[in-house]
Amino acid sequence: DIQYADRDGSGKIDNGSNTIDDHGDLYIITNQAPRYFFGFNFNVQYKNLWLSTFFQGIAKRDYWPRPSSNGMFWPFTRNGNALKRGITDSWREDNRDAYFYMVTRVPNKNQKPQTRFMQDASYIRCKNITLGYTLPKISFINEIQVYLSGQNLFEFSGIDECLDPEQISSYMAQYPFQRTYSLGVNVSF
Repeated sequence: DIQYADRDGSGKIDNGSNTIDDHGDLYIITNQAPRYFFGFNFNVQYKNLWLSTFFQGIAKRDYWPRPSSNGMFWPFTRNGNALKRGITDSWREDNRDAYFYMVTRVPNKNQKPQTRFMQDASYIRCKNITLGYTLPKISFINEIQVYLSGQNLFEFSGIDECLDPEQISSYMAQYPFQRTYSLGVNVSF
């Protein structure tokens, strides 16, 4: 189990009166607000061949997944479901260095805000890469472009693999952005 410090010396672990003057053992451990948003485009063309890219990200963000809103992170949910990794990577005698606490029916003590499960939610994601070729002009057609495009192709992030760094602000667990590929033709008359 996760151990908490009696920071106010009261002899018990609690929230005090839940006021600024009497906050018990609570203290600020992070700021979950995203900081330093960025995005950049890179476009290059050589003769009729062109490449366009778009990347975006957040350079600094901490995230603590609340048990009430993120069932994809926590190994045991309120309705009795248990994710496979919650069983295989939980504390037991033969797995003392496990990431999660021991399997228990009431994990509330272990799911209070603390630094153990704090996530680095900074990321950079390739939102789009498009490779295209512009065909030479033909009679009444001004331009024909053939292209191959991919969205959400890859990302780099320190966040747990079951979480999507772009969607962690949502209230409940969410389906991650899908990687999509398309082949297309643009015709201008």
